[in-house]
Amino acid sequence: ILAKIEELFSELDKGIENLKTARQQLEIYRQAVLKQAFEGKLTANWREKNKDKLETTSELLERIKQERETSYQQQLEEWKSTLKAWEEKGKEGKKPAKPRKPEEVTRHSEEKLSQLVFLPHGWAWLQIKDLCDVVRGGSPRPACDPRYYDGDIPFLKVADITRTSNAHLETYSYTLKKAGLQKTRKVAANTLLLSNSGATLGVPKICLIEATFNDGIAAFLGLNKNHLLYHYYFWTSKTKKLRAINQGAAQPNLNTDLIQEVFFPLCSSDEMIEVTNEIEKKLSVCDQICEEIERNLQKAEALRQSILKRAFSGRLVA
Repeated sequence: ILAKIEELFSELDKGIENLKTARQQLEIYRQAVLKQAFEGKLTANWREKNKDKLETTSELLERIKQERETSYQQQLEEWKSTLKAWEEKGKEGKKPAKPRKPEEVTRHSEEKLSQLVFLPHGWAWLQIKDLCDVVRGGSPRPACDPRYYDGDIPFLKVADITRTSNAHLETYSYTLKKAGLQKTRKVAANTLLLSNSGATLGVPKICLIEATFNDGIAAFLGLNKNHLLYHYYFWTSKTKKLRAINQGAAQPNLNTDLIQEVFFPLCSSDEMIEVTNEIEKKLSVCDQICEEIERNLQKAEALRQSILKRAFSGRLVA
């Protein structure tokens, strides 16, 4: 009986080892897909067939300038409305902050660009600060104070972002009252968020609800809603690199300055959508294989128990 158990367990362990190796290889493949996506390699054939949809560097910069200006005007109108309501209520609480006018898009030197990966025609390197505003949330203090917490306003923490591997977020565990709004930051639905502190920093999420968030999260304001998934996958490709940044602090942390300085590969609006489609197509297959591997690992554990049960009920070496 013992010899038979060891023989079967040895075969089972080899199978489990192969499954775990395959799982590791899938993670390497996933990172390779993202790397190729943001070097323009996944859409090389698409560019060849859609030359009329490509933009020159000047056109890319002009589009970004217009998008930022449109976003700024929207924020300005919202601020005027909020300011008026604040004044009508007797200027109670903190005065709404006026949005900052976007700066001119930076044209980087050839020397600086030469240190980055070469991008194909129709692509350009820009820094995040050229595309949008990066802001950090806030947490009402003291924590759990009934004056601020347990209301009806969603309040996101890092755990809400890192709980699942989904691209989108529409659930929350904590809430604030109106009094807590003065000590945090609120964003509209369809805003890209990024965890920026702790062991799970560098995790992006597209928030589908209007919500507030704590200081362990950064938000990207003014991004084109049609391109949020492109941005989401870009930051997913950067998670490991962000966690490797050593700022000399006991607690890993990303400040907004660091995030704003990150270089971002920009391409035409149509190609951004095509890149996203290619990524999702390839990662979807990857996810299916991963699920199959996890099912087989669970089956292997069940089989181990079954072998033992048969062994000690006299049925293994009948």
